[in-house]
Amino acid sequence: MCALCPILTEKTERLEAELANLKAELYGQGWEAPREIGLTNMEAVIVQVLVASERVRTPAFLIEATRSVPSCKKDFPSGKLIEAKICHIRRKLAPYGLKIETQWGHGFRLAPASRARLLNWSKPSEDIAA
Repeated sequence: MCALCPILTEKTERLEAELANLKAELYGQGWEAPREIGLTNMEAVIVQVLVASERVRTPAFLIEATRSVPSCKKDFPSGKLIEAKICHIRRKLAPYGLKIETQWGHGFRLAPASRARLLNWSKPSEDIAA
């Protein structure tokens, strides 16, 4: 064993931990979608990423985010699957007055009011759901 191996192993472990923390922050891990919305695992990950930032997220970014979650790896997401999932998510969010915006040619983001409501989740009043 070389003299540098323990040092390199320690640095590698530290960098891997930092990368995991950055991914968790970037992908919004820690925030959970409200159960009553009825999102699948992949849909919940997509909403989680959209809640994590006000920025427009590309389909490629959303694909990478879903690949980082073990429960979504078997689905092998593609750009078309992400677009279909966004459509499904929109239908599930609509009764709660929540919206996903599309920036054509770039990607998706939650409407600012929808993002704020999800970050501070409480069930909507009857007039919003109607």
